[in-house]
Amino acid sequence: MIRTLTCAAAVWLAAVTQASAQFVLFSGAGYVTAATFQCFGEGIANAAFVLGAYLPANLGTNGAGAQFSYSSLPQSVKPHATALKSTEPMTTTFLRVNGTTITPLEVRTYKPSIKVKTKPAVLEATTPNADLEISIRNGQGVADCDFTMSLNAGRRPG
Repeated sequence: MIRTLTCAAAVWLAAVTQASAQFVLFSGAGYVTAATFQCFGEGIANAAFVLGAYLPANLGTNGAGAQFSYSSLPQSVKPHATALKSTEPMTTTFLRVNGTTITPLEVRTYKPSIKVKTKPAVLEATTPNADLEISIRNGQGVADCDFTMSLNAGRRPG
């Protein structure tokens, strides 16, 4: 009887673990808090409104790499959508990543650097929301286009 219950409990635990294993995404809105002059032609300036989504590494089924995507509003000087992807976690140290920016006129691929600070400092799969401070060097594929954005992001169901 105990062996049967143990087997049943193991099967139940495996099913629950499998069902709860999902990707973990934080998405929200914020603004650019600092930007160099080189970013202005790209529609990135202080106080510009942005939407963002962050998939931290090693949470749920996210895998070892991290991703961060952001976009400006269509009313911006130069509307764009950008995706940054790495094969490693994005941390508080600058990391060189693969970047792609899409504008109404072109698609650009480039190698910017990104660092991500989160509050709380450690994100868990159950963290309900987080404040993100994202710093990007050579953003939009433009040399010396360096900027920082602040986002308030909530965890979305995976």
